[in-house]
Amino acid sequence: MKKSLIMLLMVVSVAVSKASTTNAYVINDAKIEAAFNEAKTVDFSNDNSISSELPITASPMAVESAKNPYVGAALAWFLGGWGIHRIYLGASTGTWILYPLTCGGACGVIPFVDMIVLLTNADKVEQYVNNNKFVMW
Repeated sequence: MKKSLIMLLMVVSVAVSKASTTNAYVINDAKIEAAFNEAKTVDFSNDNSISSELPITASPMAVESAKNPYVGAALAWFLGGWGIHRIYLGASTGTWILYPLTCGGACGVIPFVDMIVLLTNADKVEQYVNNNKFVMW
């Protein structure tokens, strides 16, 4: 059992390290310089001028829905008994601490159902982000 767990952790760590390569990031200096040249100077002495000049680019809901449901499902599969997927989704401390205290979320049933729910409702993941219920579905 220990060998299987160690092997699983090694495979996951290799997969994560392969996925995060530095070659995926390219810096285009010309576009950066053009952005700086087009930038406006903002006067912070008058709050009304700031709100009228700056466009709203992102809503709070857009920021919350930036969680990837497939990452949450993978965490539920591999580390669901410890509630790691709930940490990723932004649940409060009291919520995910119950997973180890209930023998891995009711003996692993709740993390398994969490994984299925995240995979089947991948387009509506915002309802599970910052959800503080023990059973998020």
